[in-house]
Amino acid sequence: VELWLTDGTPAGTTLLKDLAPTLDGSPQEFVRLGDTVFFSGIFSGTGRELGSTQGTGPSTALVADIRLGVSGSNPERLTVYNNQLYFFADDGLTGGELWRTDGATTQRLSDINTAGDAVGTDDDMAVSSGRLYFSANGLAGDDNNELWQYDGVTVTLAAEINPVIANGGSLPQQLTDVAGTLYFVADDGASGYELWQMVGGVASLVADIAPGPASSGITDLVAVGGTLYFTAIDATHGRELWKATGGAASLVKDIYPGITGSLPAYLVNVQGTLVFAAADILTGKELWQSDGTLAGTQRIQNIALGPLNSNPSEMTLVRDRLYFRAFSQTAGWELWGLHVGIDFVLAPVVLWTP
Repeated sequence: VELWLTDGTPAGTTLLKDLAPTLDGSPQEFVRLGDTVFFSGIFSGTGRELGSTQGTGPSTALVADIRLGVSGSNPERLTVYNNQLYFFADDGLTGGELWRTDGATTQRLSDINTAGDAVGTDDDMAVSSGRLYFSANGLAGDDNNELWQYDGVTVTLAAEINPVIANGGSLPQQLTDVAGTLYFVADDGASGYELWQMVGGVASLVADIAPGPASSGITDLVAVGGTLYFTAIDATHGRELWKATGGAASLVKDIYPGITGSLPAYLVNVQGTLVFAAADILTGKELWQSDGTLAGTQRIQNIALGPLNSNPSEMTLVRDRLYFRAFSQTAGWELWGLHVGIDFVLAPVVLWTP
């Protein structure tokens, strides 16, 4: 697997650069900063390190060999903040810690855990209210994975939600900014993994959807306007579509009544409308849309006629078109597209296969 470039045509699809001629370059985690795309890749003689490209072979190169030798620093969680790229990497001396680069100068920002890796097993990073938030293992002797922040000057602990060291911390994950409010999933040791928010520098539980120590299995956090959408499981509805706004969470619609639920997945913001896959009792798993209201949550089209599942997946928005994979009786598994018009919610939806 190497780095390729395409303009959408066969003739315009070419190999950009072979990062490691004798190895698999495996480029991943692409993030754009200005005219440069940064990524993690395996380069000859360095292992997995930070690379960048401006869309030409000569401009595609190693940014910094952070960990000398073939082991590589394994950069991850690439995130743009204040016109610089932030990421976690292991230089072989201080463990996995927070680094930054502007493409010319690459430096470690902080040694959060002086006894080992700050990088934990449930890692995430997001920008919200002018701060960079991330999950990390704490200081020396503290194995807790909690929510940390960087305000452009200092790295500090943002919230210690589960202070019992034996519990391993609250393991914040799925960090998502919604109009200046940071939402995330964490375990305080009493409520299980549930939805939390950070407002005004204070972390608080939004809702204990599965009461008690059980977890509600929250997934697919997506911001649409000032509303957070996600999927969760409760004892009455199974896995269904939920939303959070103003410090409270609520069920959007019980699409498939019963304890299994509609199993919504692949949530994506399509020009201010939530689009997702979900199943109901009549048409199986199909493409749906929601504006956050009961009436505005409806199936877009029954691609696989009758109760069969078209199973839309891999939603990818490109300009005004949403591409996805789906099954139909006539075409089998194909690439489908949703053309998003000005009256997307109200107008008939046109679907096509190439």
